[in-house]
Amino acid sequence: MIHFEENKICSWRELLQAFWPKNFTEGEFIKRLIFTGSGKTAIKIILDYLKTIGVLENKNSEILVPRWLGYWVYNMMHKVAFPCLTYNEKVKVILVYHQYGFPQDMDEIMDFAENKKLIIIEDCAHVYESYYKGKRLGTFGLASIFSFSKMFSTFMGGAILTKDDNLCEYASRMLKEDDFFISALSLFFKILTEKISMKFVKYVEMSYAVYDRNTKINKVSLNLLQSELLKKAIEKRRKNYFFLLDYFKNYNFFQNLERDALPYVAPLITDEDKLNKISKSLNTAGIKTGIYHFDINRNLLNPKFVKCLWVPVHQGLTFDNMNRICEVIKGVI
Repeated sequence: MIHFEENKICSWRELLQAFWPKNFTEGEFIKRLIFTGSGKTAIKIILDYLKTIGVLENKNSEILVPRWLGYWVYNMMHKVAFPCLTYNEKVKVILVYHQYGFPQDMDEIMDFAENKKLIIIEDCAHVYESYYKGKRLGTFGLASIFSFSKMFSTFMGGAILTKDDNLCEYASRMLKEDDFFISALSLFFKILTEKISMKFVKYVEMSYAVYDRNTKINKVSLNLLQSELLKKAIEKRRKNYFFLLDYFKNYNFFQNLERDALPYVAPLITDEDKLNKISKSLNTAGIKTGIYHFDINRNLLNPKFVKCLWVPVHQGLTFDNMNRICEVIKGVI
């Protein structure tokens, strides 16, 4: 990975190189990674492409999806096809969600997809750089989608990664149909919600309905992405994640989590009473968190969801912050 010089305006090529390892040629950088307005936009573009080549015949063609995705992701899919939770003969595509940045059981999923002749799309919204048996997530299927605002303070922005030349050409054409008004309005409400007040979130949710018209990444998000990379956001997040794993190495909370993952959050799993106490203690200490679900089987074909606590490891946390988080958790347990 290259490192930017301070106060330097980076080119698109340099941003692409920063996002992806240098073991691809320059031409492949440009061809394989396409910035989009958001991760949801990326999903819509890929599904539209699959419709144009006949994989998805109509809105009754089905996509096998995981549980617990955000409802707005399902809503975006409904514009092209029908998301379902169990396999049947109408299923043509499988969406593999690497939850919180941790890899699914890709051996079993790849075998299943090959046997059923399904196209794989990887949902890497919670992924920047994570691996499954040494292979980087986002490189297993036809295409993968990324959502920068999950990992960086960019408000919006996403990307499509694919090795399919025809999909690249199709996505590039779609970017030319960007609706600037929708893009600007969506960004405006995102900024108001995150920086001013959560009362504006209803307008953000309203804008999700037309996110497929917000095809291009906006300059604000692109510049913020550059800024995050300059400030070594990736290195800081990885350092915080390792701090957490090392702090609790003698406990069983995080022993099943890989070190070659760069997660959105680290899921802490214990009994529900302790989860509630830890959540309350962390929020009282000023650490925003909550109780959610995590698939401990890492397999959307055979999931087992259990309740977990989100432990933040993002780059905005200092050493003192991480130490405080760990001490609060240890104090409860």
